[in-house]
Amino acid sequence: MPVEVVRVEEGESGLVRFQLTEERLNAFSTWWAVPTAMKDGDIPKDELALAKHFGVTTKWLREVKQRPEVIGAVREKLHAAAVYGMPDILFKQIQVAAEGDTKAARFCAEISGVIKQHGIQVNNNVISPVVNEEISDEHLVARVREVFGRRVNPEGPDPA
Repeated sequence: MPVEVVRVEEGESGLVRFQLTEERLNAFSTWWAVPTAMKDGDIPKDELALAKHFGVTTKWLREVKQRPEVIGAVREKLHAAAVYGMPDILFKQIQVAAEGDTKAARFCAEISGVIKQHGIQVNNNVISPVVNEEISDEHLVARVREVFGRRVNPEGPDPA
C-alpha cells in the first residue's frame, strides 16, 4: 500500500500546546493551596476534574505544577492563609490559656515572649525566643491572664 506524504502548514498539525496564563496560574495555585476537605460545591475535587474544567490534560497539569512560578504562587497563598489565620488561632489559645490550660499558656507565653530569657535565638536562619523552662505552669497561666486582661476582645466591646 503506497504512503502519501502530506505537508502540513505550521500551526495546523493538531498539536495542542496549553498555555499557563495568569488566570490559570491564579486558579491552579489557589486550588492546590486549598485543603481537600474544603473543596466542595462547584470546586473540582481532584486533578482530573480540574483538568477537565480548564480543558487541559492531567499530564500537562502534573507538569505545570512543578514549575517554579506555580510552586511560588502556592507558597504565597499558603503563607497569606497562615498570616491572616494566626490572629484567630492565637486569640483562641489565649482564651483557653486564661481558663487554665497550661499547654496553651506555655504556647502563648512563648509566642508573646513572656518567657524570653535573653531575647531571641537564631539557629539555621530560624528565629525563636529563648525559653526559660524554670517558670511554673501556674505563673504562666497568671501571666497570660494578665496579658489577656489588657487586650481587646474581638468578639465583644472594648474594655473600659
